[in-house]
Amino acid sequence: MSVLMKIYSLINFIRQYIISQLAGRVSLALLGFLIFMSIYALIAIPPDLPVKWTQPQAWEMNPPNVPPEWAQYIGYKCLPHIEKNLVLERPSISIGSSSVTLTYKYVYTLPDNTDKVPGNILVKAVDLSTPPLANNIEIILKVTRPDNYTYTLFDTTLTPQPNQTKVTTTFRLSSEILSRDIVAQYLAEGITVNRLAIQGRAQELIFEKILNVTDEGFISKVKILPGKYLFELTIIYSGMVTPPTPVATSLILVIFGTCYGFMGTDYLGRDLAVGLLYGFPIALAIGFSVAVLSTLIGVLAGIISGYYGGLIDEGIQRTVDIMGNIPLLPILVLIASAVQTASFIVSIQDPVTKGWVLLSIILIILVIFGWPGLAIVVRSFTLSIKGEAYVEAARALGASNTRIMFKHILPQITPYILASLVLSVPGAIVTEAGLAILGISHGLPTWGGILADARTKGYITYWWWIFPPGILITITSMTFIFLGLALETYAEPRLRRASR
Repeated sequence: MSVLMKIYSLINFIRQYIISQLAGRVSLALLGFLIFMSIYALIAIPPDLPVKWTQPQAWEMNPPNVPPEWAQYIGYKCLPHIEKNLVLERPSISIGSSSVTLTYKYVYTLPDNTDKVPGNILVKAVDLSTPPLANNIEIILKVTRPDNYTYTLFDTTLTPQPNQTKVTTTFRLSSEILSRDIVAQYLAEGITVNRLAIQGRAQELIFEKILNVTDEGFISKVKILPGKYLFELTIIYSGMVTPPTPVATSLILVIFGTCYGFMGTDYLGRDLAVGLLYGFPIALAIGFSVAVLSTLIGVLAGIISGYYGGLIDEGIQRTVDIMGNIPLLPILVLIASAVQTASFIVSIQDPVTKGWVLLSIILIILVIFGWPGLAIVVRSFTLSIKGEAYVEAARALGASNTRIMFKHILPQITPYILASLVLSVPGAIVTEAGLAILGISHGLPTWGGILADARTKGYITYWWWIFPPGILITITSMTFIFLGLALETYAEPRLRRASR
């Protein structure tokens, strides 16, 4: 029955002090959203995401630095991102005297009204069969343009190993081979193109036609060539006359789009939607852990200091004075910078473990410097309350000091403690993000870490990389600020009387 009464009291408290106010209703709605997104992130996101976040190869099939797909509705020209699994299509098979050739085809259409071209092309082969009977395996990707010119994008040869029957690898464009074909095409048209000048933009010239060049062979004018592009992936098994079954689990032809996903990508092609989603539970964990621990320490120090007085009070207050005069941000930067280069941190090889250790150290520092202010206020309350008649009566009846502090004094200051706890949550979240932006980064996918990457990698102008984490930090902070405003009537008796 007592449990039901406590639940009823809690519901009545929420209704009386929070739901009754606009700020309280807004804060509850936002808090519900944050909790829901945190639970969803913990369920939906694989637990190995922090590991993948630090591995560029895990995101190699995503286009880097592109806005979200919905950007097309605000004026961006978006080309779709294509990931075509060619093994789902029936290949054409050609059997020679000592080899067998499989050819997969895919037609890509570049629209007429676009002013952009795909940024890159690659093929991801998963469990590609490499039977020991084959002398070698040649993989070739070619593209035939709308003007009937054919370019070789890569031509790679694999040598089967005795103890390896399958291989997973990524085949990328060969600038050397591609630039050779481009130069040969325009040379046949009487246009001399400097081969060295086009190697840096060879992948763009797959979809462009050169109109003019300078006397030195440098490109001066191009136009995009819309239409149908025929991609042909050819796999040649030398030394075999029958193809292996299956050829591969997947042969994914990736044609990079100019927009991707719900929130776009960063410089490594990492899906920012995944990083932002993972940031929800981390942000709440940072805020609540620092707020709860610093509040507990502050309350204990304040009550003990105010109740016992004497040397105990003097020692605690001098400690508070010293810590209160230390500038927090410079100390945080100095300590975190020193920790980053410490030998025990450098010796940690796993980047995820290193990230969690660094984040834990940052949180500990925030807790250490977060309690003195609350301790001063709690001490003032304790000094005022311990002289009350009911406290003297409890002492006369033989109540212990611990019982007096936590049974008679603590409940009287609980409203203020609760409001202070709520209002200290956003400070921890903003401080962690600020440290990350200043270069004290732990490498984990947090909102502050995403902002830090944008600053350090020089992509501060990419709005889809900057605004979403900033807005989420703001929303989280405002959630607890609104909740703190709603709890003012509970913490301040005069406001409580005025609201009745």
